[in-house]
Amino acid sequence: MLSQKRGRTARWIRILGHGIGWGLPGSTNSYANSYTIRATENANRFPAIQYAAAPEPGAVGTQASRLLMCFVARGVLSRRDACVPNDPVATALGSDTMEGDQYSLAKQELRRQVVIIGSGPAGLTAAIYTGRANLGPLLIDAPSDAEKQTTPGGQLMITTEVENYPGFSQGVQGPDLMVEFRKQAERFGTEFLEKWITHVDLSERPFTLFTDDSIIKAETLIIASGASAKWLGVPGEAKTPKGFGGNGVSACATCDGPLPAFRNKRLVVVGGGDTAMEEATFLTRYAARVYVVHRRDKLRASKIMQEKAFRNEKIEFIWDAEVAGILGTPEHGVTGVRIRNTVDEEHFTLDCEGVFIAIGHKPNTDLFKGQIEMDAVGYIKTSHRTTATNIPGVFACGDVQDSVYRQAVTAAGTGCMSALDAERFLDHLPVAMPTGEEVTIEGEHISPDHLKIIRANGEVVMNEPEVAFAEEK
Repeated sequence: MLSQKRGRTARWIRILGHGIGWGLPGSTNSYANSYTIRATENANRFPAIQYAAAPEPGAVGTQASRLLMCFVARGVLSRRDACVPNDPVATALGSDTMEGDQYSLAKQELRRQVVIIGSGPAGLTAAIYTGRANLGPLLIDAPSDAEKQTTPGGQLMITTEVENYPGFSQGVQGPDLMVEFRKQAERFGTEFLEKWITHVDLSERPFTLFTDDSIIKAETLIIASGASAKWLGVPGEAKTPKGFGGNGVSACATCDGPLPAFRNKRLVVVGGGDTAMEEATFLTRYAARVYVVHRRDKLRASKIMQEKAFRNEKIEFIWDAEVAGILGTPEHGVTGVRIRNTVDEEHFTLDCEGVFIAIGHKPNTDLFKGQIEMDAVGYIKTSHRTTATNIPGVFACGDVQDSVYRQAVTAAGTGCMSALDAERFLDHLPVAMPTGEEVTIEGEHISPDHLKIIRANGEVVMNEPEVAFAEEK
């Protein structure tokens, strides 16, 4: 049952009986076995504004266009949205280019209450919640790119069977799960735009996002761009069919280790830090043998993690070694790894049935560097109680702010949190910040002890009913 929210500003306007569709959800996306087969352009194209030509000044067409010009002046519509063909006032607006009976939203300025960056579990959950709240979210996901290793839908798109996501007693294929996420988001009116964002400006609201051919204005921004596993860049590591990624090569032992394909098999873990030790120890629950390949003669992991791994009889260390290539066949997946000794440069082959790359993750936050507070690695800092960043109106969820759990279910949970935080912010309610203070959409700052309110103009008032009442008088 849909949530009964109070009415919000309608996303369409009718002027003198003519409809202006400048943001109506109209996705005609179709789903196939591959998540990336979609009609993204169709999802973001809308009927052109149709007007009867006005024979004389003062007729309906010109009157409508003058009213449209008022909306442009007030910032309600962009110039292109206000296009009225063959009208003198419209010509003055500079909007005289129409492409047949349709035009593309990607070539104009978009304004949305909520913009979400990222289409993994976090981003799509945020879209579901903000869509149900009638906030008309726009979700931007990166195009599929083999070289950049980006796939709309996040890392679950390169995962086979997911056994630990609640609600699927027999497990579910990662791509199938993400298709269901997206269908549910579309059901509640989420718009999708598949574009590379080139840069952002978060210095003031509305926040501005730039693509190669469009400008997007956002009253609130939810960052769910995730984190990417660091890869070796060796032959055989790429996603199938070019390599064995998803067919014996993984970057998440917790996700894939329990799968039948890896049970009672010989597995290789590449790395020497805490992540590698954690992954290797975890895999010993299922594997017959785990080989840790490390390029040095000692580990970088913490002492406690090292000792735990050294005590495990199923773990064997191969020192001063690098994986030079991953071997296998499309039918059987991984069959071994080619190893190079870093001291004497000799090569040898190690037979195995699975390879887990555990050299760390890199959050996808380069786009926001210098504008949002991050830790030393690049994960976005958020309030311990909310998903708020140091910029009021900007929220972060999923792996982009989580360096510990990195699970689909935890990402979805923080996606829900970010949506509720954004809705609360837009409803003029205070949102907690990492500093402990709270901020409202009007720019008022409430001190961590809740005793003072600093208004947008810098005025400080006491947060006490009798004091506030006296000041108002």
